[in-house]
Amino acid sequence: MGAKEPVPGWDQQVDVVVVGSGAGGLTAALCCQSLGMSALVVEKDKVYGGTSAVSGGGIWIPMNDQMAGQGVRDSYEEALSYVKSLTLGQVPDARLDAYLKNAPDMVRYMAQQFGVRFDAVPNYSDYFPTRPGAKAGSRSMEPALFDARQLGDEFLKLREPYKGTLIMGRMSMTQVECHTVLCRGRGWVGIMIKMLLKYWLDFGWRRRTWRDRRLALGQAMIAAMRFAMLKRKVPLLLDTALEDLVEDNGRVTGVVVRSGPGERFSLVGVHP
Repeated sequence: MGAKEPVPGWDQQVDVVVVGSGAGGLTAALCCQSLGMSALVVEKDKVYGGTSAVSGGGIWIPMNDQMAGQGVRDSYEEALSYVKSLTLGQVPDARLDAYLKNAPDMVRYMAQQFGVRFDAVPNYSDYFPTRPGAKAGSRSMEPALFDARQLGDEFLKLREPYKGTLIMGRMSMTQVECHTVLCRGRGWVGIMIKMLLKYWLDFGWRRRTWRDRRLALGQAMIAAMRFAMLKRKVPLLLDTALEDLVEDNGRVTGVVVRSGPGERFSLVGVHP
């Protein structure tokens, strides 16, 4: 898509304005950019990631590519039976069909296009295991580990994790590690020792911050997305709040945003 001529009256113009820097917003911005559109993400906070950054980062993806390798068989019919038993006819069949058919493609696309990867969790059962079509594991996926060093100084703008999700309030752990340690499963002592050593022997990083550079859960998901944005030069404006929509004959043509100290306002236009 070629560059468009700026329109007088706008401080900036893009094809898509994304409000909020959670997982949904960053995914939307990345996908728009990959399809040839210019995107801008605005975030009212001074840090990015929203509640996604402090979440477990888990996603439910039936029929994902990793299930067979973990010895779990799945099918469209089983997944449809499960979600239908939960939604009780309140969700149109077309939406259920769209989710089940496209969810595995979404995970594949995020990994191939942006390097944002998820791993199936073998022992994470469906939340209602007695319902028709439920599986004992592997449909739930968690973000792959991410090394915070890849983000450089941008890492310090990532919303901090809740210390309750960290070992000793400091060390990151995956869902698999958490399950093994809390349940004292096979090898839990070794896992704890390895995490302790990796954290405390990381001298250079310890001088920089208390935060673990071995990111997991929602921290890893948002960090991977932000890294992809940096590589693709998708802009993110922090401390920039949506103030109002600009409309013309019922169509949104731009937004008014407020940013920084002094209540500075800017107009961002959306290309028709």
